[in-house]
Amino acid sequence: MNREIKFRGKDLIHNEWIYGGLAEDKKGNAVILPKANWQKGGCVNKDTIGQFTGLYDTNGKEIYEGDILRFYFNGDEYIVHVVFNGKTGAWCVTFKGCTEADTTPLGLELSFCEYIGIEVIGNIHDNPELIKEK
Repeated sequence: MNREIKFRGKDLIHNEWIYGGLAEDKKGNAVILPKANWQKGGCVNKDTIGQFTGLYDTNGKEIYEGDILRFYFNGDEYIVHVVFNGKTGAWCVTFKGCTEADTTPLGLELSFCEYIGIEVIGNIHDNPELIKEK
């Protein structure tokens, strides 16, 4: 099994996403170092760190912890966000308006939605309004 383990986090200086390996510097700051060019790495906001799930949406976009996904079923739109469920040890989704205790395994959602499409439409840090109840 060849699983890629990587993370993303928002750069503290430029407020832009950095993707790569996760480390900690001598001061305890979270640092993300891109695999191809470690010089483009930097300190990131710890609250924004999310791990790559190893899964992709319909468009081939990587799905990370904290991503917001959309799919349609029977004409209804569903908005979910990706969380890690420590009790089950699995990547899961939480439906809009539900608590993180009410989760569904992400792999089940993706296989169920494969024929209708599921896409990343944002994340909880840049687009929190997408998962708030109206």
